[in-house]
Amino acid sequence: MSLHIFLVFLHILGVTIWVGGMFFAHVCLRPAAASLEPQVRLPLLHAVLGRFFRWVALIVAVVLISGIAMMLHVGFANAPKGWHWMMTSGIVMMLIFGHIYGAGYRRLTRAVAAADWAAGAVAMNGIRRLVGINLLLGLLTIAFATLGAAY
Repeated sequence: MSLHIFLVFLHILGVTIWVGGMFFAHVCLRPAAASLEPQVRLPLLHAVLGRFFRWVALIVAVVLISGIAMMLHVGFANAPKGWHWMMTSGIVMMLIFGHIYGAGYRRLTRAVAAADWAAGAVAMNGIRRLVGINLLLGLLTIAFATLGAAY
């Protein structure tokens, strides 16, 4: 197996886990948890997101390193336009994730620890909006990666 094929595997695996996890959390988990009382819902979402975000932090590194390695392998100038679009949208996603994890999740952590359900709901709403944006960007990035190959 060539290094390039292994990098493609790691890249696709990371994107699948990240975007799939956002889809699950945003479209399935959050609406299902909405019927729970805040003192149950917010600790649950905090625990789920804590586990997911630790994985995403690792995945961000894997996707970034594998993406850059593949671009270097073919040469930035020789890479298809779709790859450049994918890299740009992926980096924007990584920056948004950094804000979600570094600011929004910290606010949620403090609110849950203090049993401040109103502040927790505000923090969770901010996380929800940014995850929704990142989910749309993730789907767009997948389109760049696949459909962009035609350009």
